[in-house]
Amino acid sequence: MQPKSPVLLVLTFAIFLSAIKSGSCQQAQFITYWNAPGCTGTSYATTSVSTQLPLSPGTLNVSYRVNGLWKSYHCRNSTTCLDAPYIAHGTNSTCIPVPVGTNNTRIHVTRYGDANQVEARIVFFPEVGFTGESFSSLPTAPLNSTTRQARSYFFTGPNSWQYRRSYSGFGGICLNATEEVYRRGYGFTYQTNVDIEVGWAKHVCTLFPTVPTTTTTVRATTSGGSSSDKHGVYLLVIAVVGLVRIQF
Repeated sequence: MQPKSPVLLVLTFAIFLSAIKSGSCQQAQFITYWNAPGCTGTSYATTSVSTQLPLSPGTLNVSYRVNGLWKSYHCRNSTTCLDAPYIAHGTNSTCIPVPVGTNNTRIHVTRYGDANQVEARIVFFPEVGFTGESFSSLPTAPLNSTTRQARSYFFTGPNSWQYRRSYSGFGGICLNATEEVYRRGYGFTYQTNVDIEVGWAKHVCTLFPTVPTTTTTVRATTSGGSSSDKHGVYLLVIAVVGLVRIQF
């Protein structure tokens, strides 16, 4: 067999690197703002980390495009934020207009999760809208603490999680990534307003085979067995008796 051409090997490696870079760019989190509706022209501010962005004086409306999961506050200054925040979530596919509000000069933005939306971590919050002191679970550090109320949560990547009120409890509930996240291989699954109790949580749900976008609970099974199971045992006994007769 002839050795492969060095040129062909170089081209293959270049295509491989290009594919990796393209995928990484698609899933990298950012939020970008324009001074007017429509997200046209040159944006005036963009970031990939939690920070504060300026608002131009006299601006009545801004628009933004977002990749990932963020929370934004329109604020009077660096410390005073009187207007209600909004959750910004997307895949850079939509331009979203939003009013600036009165006397606001800055936008405080908070990024959730890792930069590439794939980390195996689930984060719970005691208040709706990702508010309050969070608590989380990792594959290497499952959550095992006193039972707490969770009013919102998020997790990243094509992952599943199992939680219950306490470690000593039975079964639990599965949280599975959405079909879209499973298909892309990255992204967020989240709820901004729930009412659950969590004291124990682990990576990968083992209650049932995980199905995207579904929540499952443990179901009791009967001890007597189904009629199909009994029929199978009956056939097996007949087969064993037949073999014994052939031998003797």
